[in-house]
Amino acid sequence: MHCLNRSFKYMMAWFESIYIADQFLWKYNRSLKKFGESSEIDTKEMILNQMRLLPSISAKDIAQSLGITSRAVEKNIKILREEGRLIRQGSARAGHWKVIDK
Repeated sequence: MHCLNRSFKYMMAWFESIYIADQFLWKYNRSLKKFGESSEIDTKEMILNQMRLLPSISAKDIAQSLGITSRAVEKNIKILREEGRLIRQGSARAGHWKVIDK
């Protein structure tokens, strides 16, 4: 049991470090954009990164972590599904996301 607890702590620390790095890159990329320039590609990639890290993450949680509206996340998810880059496996409540790398 102690070994499992330690593994869980390491895994959570790893996820936290990736999350912090992800947030830094997101803010850095946003600051480089010129006025009126689209950030749609970056937003979609950030959503995919979140789903790679936590396949059962909700649109609401993604929106909170990226600082955008949940509606914007839902629109991007729809686009990603239409492009064939994202698949929902299982039910809406208990399912998870599968990112298709092309």
